[in-house]
Amino acid sequence: MLSNSNKMQTPESSYWYALRVKARSEKWVQDRLEKLGIFSYVPINEYTRMYARKIRKVAKPLITGYVFVFSNQKRFSEIFQIPYTGKFISEFGIPAVIPVSEIDLLKRITGEVIGQFELSDSYTVGDMVEVISGNLAGIKARVLDIKGKKRIIVSLDSIAMGLEIHVDPSHVQKVLT
Repeated sequence: MLSNSNKMQTPESSYWYALRVKARSEKWVQDRLEKLGIFSYVPINEYTRMYARKIRKVAKPLITGYVFVFSNQKRFSEIFQIPYTGKFISEFGIPAVIPVSEIDLLKRITGEVIGQFELSDSYTVGDMVEVISGNLAGIKARVLDIKGKKRIIVSLDSIAMGLEIHVDPSHVQKVLT
């Protein structure tokens, strides 16, 4: 999970870091970071909880006690001024860089969309696309039809059948040829 590129870090460059925070204060710390203009990410796992007389949706951090921070080393002192923050996860005393691919993986696990794609500008019938989230992630398909802005129909060429599936446009990405 941790990157070995720590030796090449410069104080001016921004990277993803994992910041240890007090348990159950992840969202609060994220709000304070955003107020300072520091981009941060807390992967949230949402699920439904059934009680005796009601059903509630619950949102809890996927990884308790951590906030992922995109910052440079010059802003670390500002970050540590926020209550409930601890230390950055480090390797050999140097804050460890979290690869962007792993942040994207956390977004896929929690069901967040990695990139929003505007359908009218991005897809036309016949385009090759790759499904980037959901059960079919990683499968390449061809756009057969566009049904409004919320749905497209794709054909899976990889299984050599005329199988048509309905996919949310935000779950696919155009394949560059």
